[in-house]
Amino acid sequence: MSRRSQKRGDPFYTSKPWREIRAQRLKIDNYRCQMCGCLCLGKKRGMPSPHVDHIKTRREHPELSLDINNLRTLCESHHNQRTRLDQLSKPQIGVDGYPIEEPGSLPPRHTDPFKLPNED
Repeated sequence: MSRRSQKRGDPFYTSKPWREIRAQRLKIDNYRCQMCGCLCLGKKRGMPSPHVDHIKTRREHPELSLDINNLRTLCESHHNQRTRLDQLSKPQIGVDGYPIEEPGSLPPRHTDPFKLPNED
């Protein structure tokens, strides 16, 4: 199952509290990607789609899911890059239940280029 279909099936993203906090974050960021500064008004207007990203993931920090300070606006391109980094930085689990360590694998998430300097 793709991440997109998982997200669509997640009732969190259709909840009223999420829709409200998402709209607030987009307004605070003036619909601009916090990585590149591009205006994100959607494909109907010929611009990138706006995505509201959890800086600290919901999986690792569910208590911050609706914290406006844990959210930022990203363009579709930067959001996709961030998602790929998250997926690649997760260790693969072997049949014995332990992580599989592969030589040359990506460094741990704390070197994420999307991470803010004061984020820990």
